[in-house]
Amino acid sequence: MLWLGVVAVMVVAAPPKDPAFKEQMAEAIRRHDGGDYAGAISIYKSLLTEHPHEPGVVYELALSMQVSNAPVDEQIAFIEKEFKSKVTQLPQLYATLASAYDTKGDTAKGEATLRKGLKVDSKNPDLQYNLGINLMFQKRPKEAEAPFLRATELAPAWPSPWRALGLTLEENGKRLDAFLARARFIVMQPNTPTGQSAAKSMWPLLMAGVSKDGDKKINVNMANTEDLALSLAAATAFTKKESEGVFFVGVFTQMVEYGAEKTSSAYRRRVTDFFMAAKDAGALEAMGWEIRRSAGDPEASTWFGTHPTEEDALMRFMRPRQR
Repeated sequence: MLWLGVVAVMVVAAPPKDPAFKEQMAEAIRRHDGGDYAGAISIYKSLLTEHPHEPGVVYELALSMQVSNAPVDEQIAFIEKEFKSKVTQLPQLYATLASAYDTKGDTAKGEATLRKGLKVDSKNPDLQYNLGINLMFQKRPKEAEAPFLRATELAPAWPSPWRALGLTLEENGKRLDAFLARARFIVMQPNTPTGQSAAKSMWPLLMAGVSKDGDKKINVNMANTEDLALSLAAATAFTKKESEGVFFVGVFTQMVEYGAEKTSSAYRRRVTDFFMAAKDAGALEAMGWEIRRSAGDPEASTWFGTHPTEEDALMRFMRPRQR
């Protein structure tokens, strides 16, 4: 599953001012982050005895129960009981409950739970993202686009929605937008296993719309006019005398500029604004090579070795944009 909540965070809403409470919460979160879920759960339960229905404690306890693989019915019963209390719980708790329903196979109930949470807080990126995941579980990728798009708008520095959005756009046959969304994700997490996996998929995604038939005939997929520019650019790979890396980086920068000119959607404006800002910072070409480096292309290391100024520009550009 791609649900949130592996690492606990202090999200206590108007917590008690008792210093001992804060110390115990910090210790429970430390234990959770260290993998001692049983220890964290024990502290949270003790705190709830002293502070019944305290939203921050409820949320963190539900989170620890989830990642410790506590019986799903136990998770559901606990969270539903807290929602029935007179204390307003954190909106993120709806995502935890929905995850439990999905684990049980009741994705329809999970969807209803997330939509209920969004009525409470429509600007919550966690709920938007998890609704997209839920809809993908239900094999409804066209409907999943909207909440993923909203999550990237609400939390642009959070990598996961960009990754999910790229996969969804590709499944919906929107290769150019998928290409841009996936690139956005990779440059945020180039050294992670998911980032490297996404980077390795960029070349197949680029070349998916073209093929070569014999020595002379090049076939270009004309089905989707939005993706025609990407396919036409990819087709030149069969005629240019360039390395795969040099060719890829050239197409990447070309597609960024094309997308910036053909901003047919609010999403594309956001993603191309990001890349064009990188261009203004002198970091766009390095961004293309970062994708190639993440994919394991040895030529990328050579390029960075001879372009330290561009690599520094990329690092400066990305630093404030990491979540």
